[in-house]
Amino acid sequence: MKEILEIKMQKAKSHIRMQKRREDFKNEFKKRLYDFTLELISFIDKLPHDNVSKIIGDLKHPNS
Repeated sequence: MKEILEIKMQKAKSHIRMQKRREDFKNEFKKRLYDFTLELISFIDKLPHDNVSKIIGDLKHPNS
């Protein structure tokens, strides 16, 4: 009986660790995506103000 409880505890601990890693991954991904978006906005702001740059920096789809 003791072995069964130990196995269940190990599974529960493993599940908790997996949830923590998943949450850490999601948070890190959100942070990296946010940082990338800020860098992209900064890059677009530095483009020259000509027609090609306006098209590159336009966030709307050209056919909409």
